[in-house]
Amino acid sequence: MQNWRITRSKEREQWSGEEAWVESNRVWTHENGEPLHPDWISRRFNRLVQLSGLPPVRLHDTRHLSATLALLGGADIKVVQERLGHSSRQITSDTYTSVLPQLMTAEAESTSAVVPRSSQKEKPPNEEGNKPEGENEEGPDEAPEGDDGGSNEELRPAA
Repeated sequence: MQNWRITRSKEREQWSGEEAWVESNRVWTHENGEPLHPDWISRRFNRLVQLSGLPPVRLHDTRHLSATLALLGGADIKVVQERLGHSSRQITSDTYTSVLPQLMTAEAESTSAVVPRSSQKEKPPNEEGNKPEGENEEGPDEAPEGDDGGSNEELRPAA
């Protein structure tokens, strides 16, 4: 941004003798400071996208991309709201709800990372042949009564 200000200052000096400099306080301007027409910017952007070989994307899509990446990168929603010019956090939140589940997951993971954990190791499940007494030993073709033939691999006896 500093380089831009230096360049802008030089351009202003060049045009000041002709009294043709237009002070617009815009970043994207013609060389005399006059603001660019929004249609010109959109047409130029579309042409650059086409020349780059990218899939079709609208200039406005880059606004959403920027906000989405900022939120996923951990930016506060208030900062994104102000940058986008939304009147409230709620508008920003409603617009980017597709990103929020990932933000909630990231927030939950970061919270759980600071919760102290015990250093106890989980006991390994009983291996074949080490079954507790009283448990049925059935052959491969025999199913317990009431079994509908479905897998019960996920079911484990309570410890």
